[in-house]
Amino acid sequence: MKLAANIIWQKKIKKENNLYSERKKSEFEIFDYSEEELNILSYEEATIYDIRTYDKYYLSLIKSRHFLISIFYERDDYNINIIKKYLFFFTFAINYSVCILFYNYKTFHKIYEEKGSFNFSYQFPQMLYSSFVTILFYNLLSKFIYYENNLLVIKKSKLENADNVIKTETNKIFWKFVSFFIVNYILLFFCWIYSISFCVVYKNTQTHLLVNGIISFIITCIIPFILYLIPGIFRISSLNNQRVWMYNLSIYLQMFLC
Repeated sequence: MKLAANIIWQKKIKKENNLYSERKKSEFEIFDYSEEELNILSYEEATIYDIRTYDKYYLSLIKSRHFLISIFYERDDYNINIIKKYLFFFTFAINYSVCILFYNYKTFHKIYEEKGSFNFSYQFPQMLYSSFVTILFYNLLSKFIYYENNLLVIKKSKLENADNVIKTETNKIFWKFVSFFIVNYILLFFCWIYSISFCVVYKNTQTHLLVNGIISFIITCIIPFILYLIPGIFRISSLNNQRVWMYNLSIYLQMFLC
C-alpha cells in the first residue's frame, strides 16, 4: 500500500511539473509572438496563446494597421517605417484625386448658387464616398507592399527547409517592391495629370476642391477607428464560446476592413 501510494504521489508530482512546464512554455511563446503574429494565428493556436481582451486586440489593429498611427507608434513589426510614410502621402494624393471624380454638373451648379462658399452638408456624402474608396485603395496597396507576413513565414519555417523558404520569400519580397513601385508611379502620374487638368479647366473650384480634399482625408483617418471595432466582436466571442466559424469570419473581416 505504501509503495502504491508513493507511486501515485510521484505520478501526481510529475503531472503537476508537466503542467507547470507547459504553462511556462505557453507564457514564453505568448510573449515571443508579435501583435501581428497573434492577429493571424489559427483558431487552435489562438485558443492557447491569445489571451488578449477586446480592447487590447482593437488597439493592436490601430497600432499596426492605421496608416497614420502606425507611422508614429514604434512596435515590433518588420515593415520599414519609410514605406509607411510613403503610403501615408500616397494615400493623400489618391484621396485628392478621388474627390475630383465626384465633381459633376450638379456640384458645379451648387457651387455657383452658393457663390463659391463650401456647403458641408451637400458635400458630405461625396467626401464620405471618397474616403471609402481611398481606404479600399490603401488596404489593397498595403497588402501588396508590406512584407511582414513573408518574414513571419521564414520565422516559422523548419530548420531543414529554412534555405528554400528564405529564398522563396525573399524573391516574393523583391517582386512585391518592384511591382508596387511600377504600379505606384503609374497611378501617381495619372493622378497628377488628372488633378492639374481639372484645376486648369475649373480654376474657380480650386479652393473648394482643396477644402473638400482636406476634410475628406480627415474623414479617411477617422473611419478606420470605427471599422476596426468589427473584427474583435467576432474574434473575442469565438474564443470565449468556442465557435470556429466566428473566428474565421473575424479573420476575413480583419483582412478586408483593416
